[in-house]
Amino acid sequence: MFLLIRYFLSKIPILYLILYNFNQKFFKSKEKKIFKKLFLNKNTDITIEGFPRSGNTFSYFAFNYFQKKKISIAHHVHHEYQLIYSYFHNLPNMILIRKPDDAVKSYLIRKEFSIEPKTAFREYYYYYLIAYNLKNKLLFFKFTSITNDIDKCIKIVNKKFQKNFDTNYLNIKDKKQIYKNIDKATSEKNFSYGNKINYKYIIKMTARPQSKRKLIKDTLRFKNFYWRKKANEIYKEIIKISN
Repeated sequence: MFLLIRYFLSKIPILYLILYNFNQKFFKSKEKKIFKKLFLNKNTDITIEGFPRSGNTFSYFAFNYFQKKKISIAHHVHHEYQLIYSYFHNLPNMILIRKPDDAVKSYLIRKEFSIEPKTAFREYYYYYLIAYNLKNKLLFFKFTSITNDIDKCIKIVNKKFQKNFDTNYLNIKDKKQIYKNIDKATSEKNFSYGNKINYKYIIKMTARPQSKRKLIKDTLRFKNFYWRKKANEIYKEIIKISN
């Protein structure tokens, strides 16, 4: 029900933002305090967002890797607020999308199976349904585009928003360095974003291909239930307009 309410509010971006900011002011979010640096603000240069496990970490580190000067990136919140704010203020953005089954499998592992698959697919569906309704000012990028040709993706952003973000061809050496940067940042010691978190299994935090995680994903099978169907429907619509 709460997701449905958020969806209907998102149809009126200004109303959504007013109510959201009101809620943040009077009902302080612990999560926002912890991840404050990840949220949009008046100094944000670009938003890089998507459903969890959709190439968010690689995109963030790859984008940052090429920048010659420090820029402010809103990322890893996985909440429609970031999309709506970007839409309303016409901020440069990269909205990432991955096949529902692949994203949800990885998400369930990340959550240590603390949620049901139908819940994950429902979250996926509403997240991208809201994004799709804001498509006029959002740029969508497929998971494979981001991981294989980030250079082209950045150029598309520059052209759409008349920006000059730095970019270059992503060679094997660059990709290895980006993964090293990711490994360093997502180690148990350093993956904190300002708070102290001790994760039991680092496998669920590693934002790169991993054989052990792949073995787990290969064993997961989903029935074709309602929310999985809906997730695939919205995925097919967004892929039509994705880069």
